[in-house]
Amino acid sequence: MKRLPLQRRTLALIAVLVPLLVLLVSGLVVGDLGCGTGLLALAMAPFVQRVVAVDGSQAMLDVAATRLGGIANVELRRGDLAALPVRDGELDVALLSLVLSY
Repeated sequence: MKRLPLQRRTLALIAVLVPLLVLLVSGLVVGDLGCGTGLLALAMAPFVQRVVAVDGSQAMLDVAATRLGGIANVELRRGDLAALPVRDGELDVALLSLVLSY
């Protein structure tokens, strides 16, 4: 099976996610835990009040920062899933997608 180029795969993933994202309430603060390159944060940002995107890899956060291009309601944080850099009660919803915790 031939793989789609990365940009087309990204667009295909967003196309699948968008119908689900409209179920989010606009006033929510959402945690994208294990955010990787920020694709899910990018897709959620227009639908929620704020996204707190957390990843343990600075390299992934650097890519996410480039992808997100300074979107005002997305905050990137470096941290481990076992010791999240998130205050108690700060998030309304936490999402983990394609996360491998080890």
